[in-house]
Amino acid sequence: MKSGNTFYVYKYLRSKPTGHGPVGSPYYIGKGKGRRVYSTQDRTSFVPKDKKNIVIVSTGMNEADAFQLEMLLIHLYGRIDNGKGCLRNRTDGGDGPSGWVPSEETREKMSGKARERWTKLTEGERRKLSDARKRGWANLPPEARLELSNTRKARWKNLTEEGRREQRTKQRAGQKKHWAILTQDQKRDFSRNRKEWYARLPEEGKLKQNRQLIVGRLKHLAGLTDEELLEYRNKQSENKKLWHASLTKEQKHVRAEAMRAWHANLTESGKRERNEVISKATREQWANLPEEEKRKVNEAKKKGWASLTEEQNREWRGKVGKAHKERIANLAEDKKRELNKQLHNALLGRWARTPKKTHCPQGHPYDEKNTYTDPRGGQHCKICVKDSKNRSRAKRARH
Repeated sequence: MKSGNTFYVYKYLRSKPTGHGPVGSPYYIGKGKGRRVYSTQDRTSFVPKDKKNIVIVSTGMNEADAFQLEMLLIHLYGRIDNGKGCLRNRTDGGDGPSGWVPSEETREKMSGKARERWTKLTEGERRKLSDARKRGWANLPPEARLELSNTRKARWKNLTEEGRREQRTKQRAGQKKHWAILTQDQKRDFSRNRKEWYARLPEEGKLKQNRQLIVGRLKHLAGLTDEELLEYRNKQSENKKLWHASLTKEQKHVRAEAMRAWHANLTESGKRERNEVISKATREQWANLPEEEKRKVNEAKKKGWASLTEEQNREWRGKVGKAHKERIANLAEDKKRELNKQLHNALLGRWARTPKKTHCPQGHPYDEKNTYTDPRGGQHCKICVKDSKNRSRAKRARH
């Protein structure tokens, strides 16, 4: 027997009389190889419990001949669903189970049964089933993985745009339900496995994954209305705040260092492009915020600014000045003047919104008699200035 002639055609016989046929009449015709005739996986008909009701019609065939014989027998006996015979087959054969397109009602029933079976499983049984699926995929040869991937791609390509949207909606709903029943440990394990898988990818694979993620997110955002988009952004912001609040101080420090290292490795054009994208997104987000939200943000900024020490204040101003100089270093003169003016106006606006100090660092009041205002608008305590001058004079006199 040739290595390709391993297929056979079989039929299942009735053990009881029904309205579709007497005892011994066939109710299913199939084609397979190995132990397919006894397998209950992906079945449109039940396998007989009594093996005497399983009949191998012909064996030692190649796949094409087995398909031909299957189609001939189905044509001879006829199908129940089209009212021409006694078989439960849903197709005319020659195409395997992929030729059967279940109705929406049948899909709902199958999905409901699958969910019911899953809910009855214990945590250990679910983990065993998941591990078995992973082992099964890992044991597949590369050719089988490629064939399965191509089949899924072809099925997706044949869908209409409406069908694809429906599929995406169902997938997202299923993922949300599945994620909701996971424990915190399972979520952390999933996140860690995802990061390890991403770390093992080559650079081309990482770029491809990033591109797919960005394109998918853009397509999703493009299909949202203005209200849905605002709700989505607010939800994303809240989730990000909750996630950031759950991090420890060491984790926040590691994340900040990683972001700095990543930004340092960018080219100058890449840095400018990223800064422009962030600036544009920030302006759009600020423009879409309601007035109440803007007021809350401004109050939070004031509180944060007031809590800084003098040293932190000087450090922040130094970073802002350094970043501004690096940004305008390679620009034209007119562009430099424009950006300098923007920064100057922003600092003046922030200074104008900052509450005026009523006392100097030494506790002297800033009243009309004790306050000196320099040409740049800064306040100085006359008592402190006088004491400083006296100390300088005394120091010079001793030397």
